[in-house]
Amino acid sequence: MVRSTGPVKAFFGRPVKGYVRGGAHVGAEIILGRGESFLALRRPKGLYGGPENALYFPHGEFLFGEQPGDCVTRLVYTQTGMKVAGYRILDLWSWMADEKHHWHLVLVVLARVKGRPSLPAEVSELVLFTLRDLPRDLAWWDPKDFVALLRRPGKKP
Repeated sequence: MVRSTGPVKAFFGRPVKGYVRGGAHVGAEIILGRGESFLALRRPKGLYGGPENALYFPHGEFLFGEQPGDCVTRLVYTQTGMKVAGYRILDLWSWMADEKHHWHLVLVVLARVKGRPSLPAEVSELVLFTLRDLPRDLAWWDPKDFVALLRRPGKKP
């Protein structure tokens, strides 16, 4: 943990290959949209310690120097086999984890997708839903928060 008598700026060192206690990472949580519907991935083994057999959106870390659109395209394609027709940044999450020893900075993105899915082995199904029939097993999302984010002024799905 960083000890300081005042605010500590978030400067980053050179890239490393793995998790660093006391470090940080930049990631993306990508809500998939198609028409008026949304798509989520059922992951029987969970993701990053999250609940098993829950629904997740594509999620992962930025590569060093990667632009947001390139990260979104890469993560969506590798986790669904689908292409991104367009995307919009909706929010930025920031939290400390592991007893405040690791900082997460995550862009929350709505990506419009096209094409046929080709799911990796760790995904058992792709679930289609609307805001009217929101599944209750969305990992990392409270249903009310999900709807509120997508209904913010200027953030229409």
